[in-house]
Amino acid sequence: MATKRQVQAARRNVRLALAAARRERLLVSMSTPAYALAGDDAAVSASSGGFGMPATPSRAELYEEAQRQELPGRSRMDREELARALRRA
Repeated sequence: MATKRQVQAARRNVRLALAAARRERLLVSMSTPAYALAGDDAAVSASSGGFGMPATPSRAELYEEAQRQELPGRSRMDREELARALRRA
């Protein structure tokens, strides 16, 4: 059995990994045990997008990603168009 300090370190590491995954939008591959390790505050149901994130990203989040990928015409696109363009890119 893990010591209290080991459990705390594991939770901290999972939280840091989740924060990085949020930034990189890599949460699709996270498994259910990761929810449990991250603690109750991060254990949000998968139906809402998991980890406190909305199921679909906002237009602002999509726009930021479009800026990173330098998509042309992004300022005139609505949320659905941005999502579609990012999937194609």
